[in-house]
Amino acid sequence: MPRLTMRAFWKTAVSSLILLTVLFSFSCASMKASRPMVPMREYERMLVGSLFADYVGNEACLAACHKHDEKAAFLAESVHGRQKVEGTDMPLVNCETCHGPGSEAIEPGFVNQNGQCDTTRFVPLQELPPSALSMLCLKCHSSYSMSNMQFWPFSDHAQAEVSCPQCHQLHKSSRQKLKGTDINRQCLGCHVETKLQFSQTYRHPLHEGRILCVDCHNPHGSQNPYGLIAMDQKSLCLNCHGQVIGPFAWEHADVTDSCTNCHQPHGSVFADMLTVQEPFLCLQCHAGHTDPSSPTSPSAVMKGAFYTRCTNCHSQIHGTDTRGPHPGSGLTQ
Repeated sequence: MPRLTMRAFWKTAVSSLILLTVLFSFSCASMKASRPMVPMREYERMLVGSLFADYVGNEACLAACHKHDEKAAFLAESVHGRQKVEGTDMPLVNCETCHGPGSEAIEPGFVNQNGQCDTTRFVPLQELPPSALSMLCLKCHSSYSMSNMQFWPFSDHAQAEVSCPQCHQLHKSSRQKLKGTDINRQCLGCHVETKLQFSQTYRHPLHEGRILCVDCHNPHGSQNPYGLIAMDQKSLCLNCHGQVIGPFAWEHADVTDSCTNCHQPHGSVFADMLTVQEPFLCLQCHAGHTDPSSPTSPSAVMKGAFYTRCTNCHSQIHGTDTRGPHPGSGLTQ
């Protein structure tokens, strides 16, 4: 009898374990199932403060409120406004795309004698955190600018709580994309240390508008360090400095690694944007030359050492296909 009871116990235990495993598997599958987010329109209605607010279109808004005529003209002439005229398959962009449903703002009693609607009954853009502001833009641009925005959530700007409207002023003019000089000014307004580097004697021609910050960095993020647009730093430099690309028969080893081993990418007080002045830059890796006619005592060796610019003799510092005049005279011509 006890044996039957023990057998029944284990049978029940195994059956229960199997049942729990099946239920757990179904629950995991349910947790992994794709569920839609809260519809954006419902979210905007909550931000407006009324679930009864509705979308009425630009014509209805502007008919009741004439304060924004200039801004509406800018929008109509912009790349966003032209989408309706050109008949693209991109989503229609109008005032309510960013400001939310406007039905309650234009109701009788909310429009004053000067034809101004109650702007407090729109989405409170000034009160939203940066991530929520960016989400208003990403509801379109995450799909229609995916190649440019896919890394935004993990970018340095997003992590630093920088929102889209901090760089893109949509009501400033009909041109909603920043011009080149505006891009540099916008970036250097926050990146003060980089701005100081571009003020050095030897630098890239950023202030002259010959290069832009976005020529090297993607402000919306990338899979590379520092938001670089190239897979690695060397590839980025070689986009412009093709004369040092090689391969060479005699090649400087550091050239195959990283240009920043020797050069500051933004600017430097030393010629050729070097990180350290010659010959001390070279002496960090190389022992240097001494005068063989000098005595071998340490003090004499120091007196007989060469402390001039290494590139006075080793002019082809990145590499060359021509051997020097004598053994050991590498990278000289």
